[in-house]
Amino acid sequence: MSVKIAVETTYSAEKQVSDTVTGATHSFLTILLPSVVNPRGRLERLKAIADTWGPSANAVFVVHADESIPSLLSWGNTNYYSSEEESSSNYNDKGPISYPALLRVPSDITVEHGVERLIHVMKTIVEAGPPDFIFFANDHTFVIPEHLCLFLQDLDPEDDIYRGHALGESNRLKYGFNSGASGYVLSKNTLRKLVAALDAKKPKCTSDGSGCLAGNPGILTAACLGDTLETPPIDTRNSDGEHLFHAFGLARVVSGQVDQWYINKHKNLYFLKNGDTIDDHLPHGEHCCGARSISFHYVEYSETRQLFAARNHVAEAASLGHPLSDKRIGRWLDDNWPEKKKLGFYAHGVPPSGTEERRQFISVLRKISNGRDKLPLQCRKLV
Repeated sequence: MSVKIAVETTYSAEKQVSDTVTGATHSFLTILLPSVVNPRGRLERLKAIADTWGPSANAVFVVHADESIPSLLSWGNTNYYSSEEESSSNYNDKGPISYPALLRVPSDITVEHGVERLIHVMKTIVEAGPPDFIFFANDHTFVIPEHLCLFLQDLDPEDDIYRGHALGESNRLKYGFNSGASGYVLSKNTLRKLVAALDAKKPKCTSDGSGCLAGNPGILTAACLGDTLETPPIDTRNSDGEHLFHAFGLARVVSGQVDQWYINKHKNLYFLKNGDTIDDHLPHGEHCCGARSISFHYVEYSETRQLFAARNHVAEAASLGHPLSDKRIGRWLDDNWPEKKKLGFYAHGVPPSGTEERRQFISVLRKISNGRDKLPLQCRKLV
């Protein structure tokens, strides 16, 4: 397949990660696959992402051939990662295009072909000339670009890297897998090796047949990376034991009210140490989330807009030397946070006023919002 994309215009200098100590510069993309949850709300989610964090995260929306997304045109974006038979350009009449961009898959890959779609996307990126790092998530994921930028700063794109929120899967995978909901990072070196292994159909790198790998892109990817390429998921919690990648929304990870299957996946992590408890690897309350948290999941369009606005509201007041009190933040949440019916089935609302859960929610919101002035310059530019 010939991929029509000019690599030199794909990754703008403003959206690269600059290491102020070594001078290293890292480029990255955020690839957003279609979520299987609430497909009817997909267009609104894409629009919300485009209006909030999507441009700074270099978001690329993976879309199907028969998918009509007319509103994308209103964003002034004609950038397509595509095969040669489609007319595409990396430029519009104002010069190099901006993100979000589109990656449209061939017509023979439908929504039921999750494995084939992911493999096509990965091959397209490799053939186009991959950035240093690629963050794979879906359109229900909320991403904090400046924190993703910081996370990548000390990594080497030539190293074998598969980072996210590790989950155990002892019955099918030796090393488990990274949650696709919270998203995972691959280095360009790892992506190239993965695509080559999938092409060669190396052991654990093919979905042929009816086994556990068939039809499950996340399990196939993890099996190929961990068992064949010896690049398993690792513990990415910070030094305080707080997660950076979250498979549920902010309210649920703070309260700890997550699904039982998710709790179970933390019981058989291959890197568990003697004496570790479930609370160590799945903390809640104020220690649920690192200050530099990167992603949350099951975030519908209305929550995307308000979480983005809430972080800015809290951060801007703090940067001016007038940090908001819990009472003022609570009042803002009461006035602006979406009501339950707009949050989606898997999301929870802000805890009631006057409760300990409310205090913890506000504390974590403050923690993941503040400190922008301490980020490296290139990461601050993504705010």
